[in-house]
Amino acid sequence: MKKFLALALALVMMLGLVACGEKAPAGDEGAAAGVKEELVIGTDENVTTLDPSGSNSRPNHVLYWMTHECLLVNNMDGTFSPQVCESFEQVSPTEWKFNLRQGVKFHNGEELKASDVKFTLERAAESSFTSDKMSWNESIETPDDYTVILKLTEPVQDILNFLSDRTLSIVNEKAVTEDPENGPGVGCGPYKLREWVLNDHTTLDLFEDYYGEKPMSKVITLRIIPEAAARLISLSTGEIDICMFPARIDLDTIRNDENLTLYETDGSTMHYVTFNTTRAPFNDANVRKAIAYAIDRAKVIEIAEEGLASPAYTFYSKGFGQYTGVEPYNTDLEKAKELLAAAGYSEDNKLKFTMQVSGDVKILQAQAIQMGLNATGMVDAQIESMELTALKDLFKKAEYDMSLYNWANGASGADSNVRPILSSGSGSNRSHYANPEMDALMDKALVEMDVAVREEMYKEIQTTIINDLPIMPLYYDKVFVGANKNVQNFTPDIMECHNFSRTYVAE
Repeated sequence: MKKFLALALALVMMLGLVACGEKAPAGDEGAAAGVKEELVIGTDENVTTLDPSGSNSRPNHVLYWMTHECLLVNNMDGTFSPQVCESFEQVSPTEWKFNLRQGVKFHNGEELKASDVKFTLERAAESSFTSDKMSWNESIETPDDYTVILKLTEPVQDILNFLSDRTLSIVNEKAVTEDPENGPGVGCGPYKLREWVLNDHTTLDLFEDYYGEKPMSKVITLRIIPEAAARLISLSTGEIDICMFPARIDLDTIRNDENLTLYETDGSTMHYVTFNTTRAPFNDANVRKAIAYAIDRAKVIEIAEEGLASPAYTFYSKGFGQYTGVEPYNTDLEKAKELLAAAGYSEDNKLKFTMQVSGDVKILQAQAIQMGLNATGMVDAQIESMELTALKDLFKKAEYDMSLYNWANGASGADSNVRPILSSGSGSNRSHYANPEMDALMDKALVEMDVAVREEMYKEIQTTIINDLPIMPLYYDKVFVGANKNVQNFTPDIMECHNFSRTYVAE
């Protein structure tokens, strides 16, 4: 009954949105025969910036897959393929040469040149979201328009992982120089931006001058539908073709609908608690540990994910980093009470703070965590729900108490599993954790050529940070995507940074 009422309410809300909205106009030319002209994707998260070097967040990566391209593509198996370059080679342990494709056009008509690559990489070195990937750059040489020589200060072991990351997508120097705010949105990918309306939709048109094979969908729209139930109804009624992040309780509904397909795979996205380590009460590591001991991961997984997730005890994911199977901070209410008492809290003088969160899943996580905290009798934790953009602003200013977030670990190297979220000054370091010794060790591990020595370094990084506990890993989720049965050429991404650039709907 509760589910039915929720669906009914969501339907009313959705119909109201449809009545107020206006479908994006179709392109001038029709789509390929037998292919629906517009692919509509329902998601819960906004695109927050058009600048690849301005964010590491999942919805932005989804956009960049369609609008931008990198020097390389990570094949997720330890190998890399050329993208805007046609070939590359390692000249020495600290020097790489990239031969660019000729005739690659940006959306503004400019041809991609070596100067654009140099501009992109040097610009990325200035952003808190990407500087970690370019801090090893000694020089970038462009002997001609189609050759880029990257010289490093050290033999960085993950350099190809970095260069294939969507945050290092190539931007056009002229476009960015003329319009610093919108210019970074001018890429050379198969789709170009038509319209970006915050909290509503982002619409892309096929880029007719794309150098590679043309995609089948003429238009792709990312439609913001915050409520999972409303997204499901939109999928069932054909308003959208793909439903990202379906509620776990609705998975069987999708499975049992002959007109729909449920895609699923094991994910590598780590959901975690992040503490604001810059102010009380969470500038005290023992208070952070007390909260950790009061949290029941199994209960969080049951409530937030319907049991469909794997507990995470470290910020490294199995197979993508230096996972060692550590299992600290299992639920221990007595230990939690002991640490709280040592910090001066009691049933009469409770620890009070707010969990600021964004999104349905995060609210469920917070409610499950709140149950464990209440069980101590010594904590009064409130939950505040807000828009993602507002939460990110609090993160940036370090003006929050405790929150819940996620990090998409993947085959991007061990360094990318730790440096972005835990190194000093990183734009993705939500906890504002700063440990100069760990920063130095991360630097050493990244350039260490002996595999065994490097692994020991990452184990030390792992155990030290887990002891300091600026974040508490909760679980690794499974990836589910609902779709119209006629959706073609889609494979779910383990990090949920799905690439829809080749996806289409057969008619």
